[in-house]
Amino acid sequence: MTKSVNIYMSVTFGHWQLIYPLTMSTLRRRKRDQSRDAFVHAALELFESKGYAETAIEDIAERAVLSPSTFRRYFGTKEEVLFAGLGDSLEILRDVLAEELRQRSSPWEAVTSAVRMTTGGFLQGDPEYAPRLLKQWMTVPDLRARYVRHADVWEQAIVEAVTTAEGTDPATDTYAAALAVAAIGSFRIAIERFGSHEEVFERFEATLELMGQGLTARPKAAKKRRQRRTVSRRATRLLSQ
Repeated sequence: MTKSVNIYMSVTFGHWQLIYPLTMSTLRRRKRDQSRDAFVHAALELFESKGYAETAIEDIAERAVLSPSTFRRYFGTKEEVLFAGLGDSLEILRDVLAEELRQRSSPWEAVTSAVRMTTGGFLQGDPEYAPRLLKQWMTVPDLRARYVRHADVWEQAIVEAVTTAEGTDPATDTYAAALAVAAIGSFRIAIERFGSHEEVFERFEATLELMGQGLTARPKAAKKRRQRRTVSRRATRLLSQ
């Protein structure tokens, strides 16, 4: 009989030591493709030295010693090359957040724990590379716009996870939306000013603490409305029998 093996990832985020299990899909996604990494590092170097607008896909491919067609197969557009790892990180966020929501009574604590783990893993992967990448995201207009679109996707993923766990409607649950915007917005505030990954951690943690003062628990009015909807649905089912 084959024994299953649990594999865990550990992330140190400031004074937090965070450990969570990796799923097989997560493990597969974390095996970085060498060609993709070569494109990303080549693009970052060229954007820094020549400028984003002055760098063509062909320039990136030449620096990476790969073909432009391979670049387009990986990324499609120049705007996406510096966001190569966000798809993997989003899947990690979904996996971790679902588990955190099962284990914690406070949705805010679950969301912030999951976001800490995900962003902590990204920033610690290469402490020198990450700040350079974040600077490009925030200072190049095209990349900043692309970052905002990615942030919207992350916020929606958080809303979906919270409302699924709590049985609420994602279209009307303003508390879940507030959690998502506060958590992802805190990361954006942290990376607006550039510095080491330790400085980003500190700003992120300070902003989360401020945001969490009003979000630790779901407002009672929202809980009562949810309870009334539940009672109403039960009454409707009884009357229809």
